[in-house]
Amino acid sequence: MHMQTELSESRATAKEAAAKAQKKPSPVGESPAEHEPRIKVGAGGKGGVGAGKSGEDSKFGDFVAKGGGGGGSDGDKKGRDGGNGGGGKYGAHGGKSIQSKQSGDSGTEGHGNSGGSGTANTWNAGGGGGASGAGKSGTNTLCGDGGSGFESEVSGKKASYGGGGGGGSHDPRCQKTAKGGDGGGGDGGAPGGKNPGKKGQDGLGGGGGGGSTTSGVGGNGGDGGGGVVIVKFTAAEEAKSEAVTYSFGVGLAPLSIFALLAA
Repeated sequence: MHMQTELSESRATAKEAAAKAQKKPSPVGESPAEHEPRIKVGAGGKGGVGAGKSGEDSKFGDFVAKGGGGGGSDGDKKGRDGGNGGGGKYGAHGGKSIQSKQSGDSGTEGHGNSGGSGTANTWNAGGGGGASGAGKSGTNTLCGDGGSGFESEVSGKKASYGGGGGGGSHDPRCQKTAKGGDGGGGDGGAPGGKNPGKKGQDGLGGGGGGGSTTSGVGGNGGDGGGGVVIVKFTAAEEAKSEAVTYSFGVGLAPLSIFALLAA
């Protein structure tokens, strides 16, 4: 999942941002815990031959964007619940969205949808849920496509975030590869063989695609893409803190944008 808050082309990883914050000395009389970084960018969940792992939550202060739910597998068929629900394996439901609205919502946060269900008779899996649309359920002839992501211009240019991964197949009756949702969702593995699903796109929080097979152990499911926290604020050209001077947008518009990515 992605998180946006109402920051120019400066970029830093979450690890670098955390390291800088931790080097700052605490004022006298205040505990170090009060100055620990409160931004966390969640990593994508790992795929594999079994059920997909759910992604990590992303956080900005008290705001939380839930990580996406992992997809189902032969041994654990139901998709997991998450910010977007994971797609279900054959004969099982997709996971539900557990992303709740939070106090202070700007209207660009709090999105999530369920994953699609898999078919019982042709074993075509459902797609993962997307930030703007539910994952498609598998049918007798098709694997489910991933749900659409949420479109936003918070980074300074139009982009989609949180697309669901396409479903995989356990039967050659799936007539074409399931597509990942716009917003970084990975395609499912091509039908008719032991083919892996595509990885979700980092920085967009896209879901990984499901692996496909015709019998036995199949291709790995794709890893989910890491999330992003985009911080946007209007700043003066210089700000002083203790003995250090920070410059923001010197020679540029006073609007600064920082995109923090998963380490």
